[in-house]
Amino acid sequence: MKQIILNKEYTYSQICEIVGWKKYSGGNSKKAQIKEIESCFEWYHPINKKTHKEKKSYIFTKQLREPVEPSKSNNGGSNNNKNITPMIDYLLRIANDINIDNDMTLTHWFCGSAGLDLMDRDIYVEQFGSDEELQAFCAEYHISKPRLFREYMGMIRKHTKDIFLKALEVMAKKNLVEYIDGYEFYYKMNKRGRMGNIFTNELNDTVHCLEEKYCNELNDAYNLSQKMAGRQLLMCINRKPEIKEQFDDFMNQDLNDIPVWDILNVRIDEEYSHGNCNIDENHKIQSYYRAIHITSIEETINQDCDKDGLATAVTNVIRRVSRRELLNKKWKDKYGNVHMTYDAWEDATDIVAIEKLLFTHFDEDFDDGTSLDLAVLDNELKDFLLDDVSQNGNTDGFMEIPTSPEDEEELNRLFDRVSIV
Repeated sequence: MKQIILNKEYTYSQICEIVGWKKYSGGNSKKAQIKEIESCFEWYHPINKKTHKEKKSYIFTKQLREPVEPSKSNNGGSNNNKNITPMIDYLLRIANDINIDNDMTLTHWFCGSAGLDLMDRDIYVEQFGSDEELQAFCAEYHISKPRLFREYMGMIRKHTKDIFLKALEVMAKKNLVEYIDGYEFYYKMNKRGRMGNIFTNELNDTVHCLEEKYCNELNDAYNLSQKMAGRQLLMCINRKPEIKEQFDDFMNQDLNDIPVWDILNVRIDEEYSHGNCNIDENHKIQSYYRAIHITSIEETINQDCDKDGLATAVTNVIRRVSRRELLNKKWKDKYGNVHMTYDAWEDATDIVAIEKLLFTHFDEDFDDGTSLDLAVLDNELKDFLLDDVSQNGNTDGFMEIPTSPEDEEELNRLFDRVSIV
């Protein structure tokens, strides 16, 4: 594949030819292409020796990342890759840190230091606990709605997965990465509970067919959704622990079938020369998880690029799209009236508290264009002002403004932040 050479002059047409993009005469599509190219390089317009004015051509002095072709939309063209571009940049920046010798489940990719390292694993796995465990967790961290926590975490998990997998797909088309999308199967090794595991993509179709079957059966039993069917229902099932447990039991029962074992045992024999037993009646499959094995990845992002800044950019995308889904969630009463499930003002404190606990790169100044952050500040200010009232038992609604230097500094910080917003 041709590459743009630094310190050489290129016209728009020449750039499109090199990167393999369609050339446009004008409009939003051309603007999106130019914007993408300009963000991928440090550059300048050369000076026309006759007119002494800048040309429209480019001279690139440093490459920051690999260009990603803007997708043409129905309204004339725009960059539909804006949500995955930060993820692509981040993956290319951490290419040297990724362990290409091992497959990893999505949880390990999102939370592990050998993967993306975007989330705290202890917080991430809380969504899979029982209702009693979740209530205790939320009480400890002052999250008022356990249901919101479970639903919001499910949305974050879904969007992170979609962004990660779509980024890999786009990168693979540009020959920047090679990867295998499969499943990690965990099986019983001995009576003491030791588990073995094996990865393969040979059973993808088998898993998908079984998941579709049991998703539809559980939908018939519990009326999970009238709009979705098949594997689309996995999102609903994963958010309901009691139904998820039934789903897992059904899947494990069918996966413990001799043809499945035969395929996995071949992989076990290939992977392990000793120390791992084969799967059989006494060593059955206990669980399975989707996993990704990156076998090679190009390092095209300059190592001087801010790694933490790129991770924060990815996190901000996840927060923005997940907030939007949560705050657009609706329900219909028996009279046909539609209600919003959550409120940007009422639930802002819980949403931001969850984000602060979960994400390892948290942008304090993140603004998604809603009043969400203003609502958080308002609640923070209200709690601060009424704290003395609650402690002293006063019920008249008045309090004396604190006068200690620490309290004055905190009060000024809150008022300043609210006024800025």
